[in-house]
Amino acid sequence: MARHKLAEEDLIDLVKSADWETAARTFGNFHNTIIGLLVHAWVNPKRRPADRKKRWVLEGAPSLDKKAPRRYSDGIFVSGTSPVGIMEVEGLHALGICTKMRKYLRPDHAWFGLCVFYPLYPRGRKPSRRLRFMSGRDEGTAQDDIAKILKEGEAVHKVTRAPMVMVFIEKEWQESTPDPNIGLRTEGSGYGRGKVTKIRGYLIAGRTRPEEYPLWP
Repeated sequence: MARHKLAEEDLIDLVKSADWETAARTFGNFHNTIIGLLVHAWVNPKRRPADRKKRWVLEGAPSLDKKAPRRYSDGIFVSGTSPVGIMEVEGLHALGICTKMRKYLRPDHAWFGLCVFYPLYPRGRKPSRRLRFMSGRDEGTAQDDIAKILKEGEAVHKVTRAPMVMVFIEKEWQESTPDPNIGLRTEGSGYGRGKVTKIRGYLIAGRTRPEEYPLWP
């Protein structure tokens, strides 16, 4: 099956048109929120509004693993009857997502990958705790994690030749939710104790280095 290609500028527009302000104002594990924002952005294209009637999303993409453990993508972007791209939203196993992308980004499955990563791992001691994108015992920072994930993304592109956009939702550690009137405190979970500070996207498409796109604020 020939790949149904989406122009790179349309891929960037898809990412830029997502409502990242909503993501920044959502606390806790906002995995489902991010999926919803990406679905909305895909089926409501700003650059090509006429394409809306032929755009679909299949949530819970079929697994490509022949035996357990089976790993499923969060969604497939569809145009007409053709799979166009793979969606992954992840806060735990970033490098595992890159491995999964190697399987999905094949000529008979999809043409582009869109991954959104958010940090879940609190590291260090108070008051200098940090939220990380990856687990481990090293003393690195979230920026170190981003560099490692992007490097793995470039390795995936080298094999599949498929463009990818990786979005990183960066957070800073805080002791509880910012509004004391909420009434539901989040001390028991690391992912609930982070305030979004920056959202950036990176296009990986075979250039010298990934191209950075600021998304929020």
